[in-house]
Amino acid sequence: MLSFVLGVASGAAGALPSLLLARRARQGKYASVALGLASIMGSFSLLTMLLGMGYLCLGGDFLFYACTTMGSFLALFGVEAYLAWRWMRPFSSRGVGA
Repeated sequence: MLSFVLGVASGAAGALPSLLLARRARQGKYASVALGLASIMGSFSLLTMLLGMGYLCLGGDFLFYACTTMGSFLALFGVEAYLAWRWMRPFSSRGVGA
C-alpha cells in the first residue's frame, strides 16, 4: 500500500510543472516555448530522481512503485493535454467552430 501511495504522489509531482505552465498560459500570462521546454526537463529530472530514490529505498516493491508512478503521471499528463486542448479552442464548448 505504501508503494502505491508513494507512486501516485510521485506521478502527481512529475506532472505538476506542465500543469502549472498550462494554468499560467490559461490566465493570460507569458508562457514561452523555453518555459515549456524547462517544464519538460524539470518533470523528467524530478521523475528520474524519484524513481532512483524509489529503487534505493523500496527494493522488492520497486516494480509496483515504478508502474504506479508512470501510470499516474501519464494519466495526469493526459488530463492536462485535454484541458490545454479545450483552453485553446474557446468556441468548442458553445458549438461554434469546427
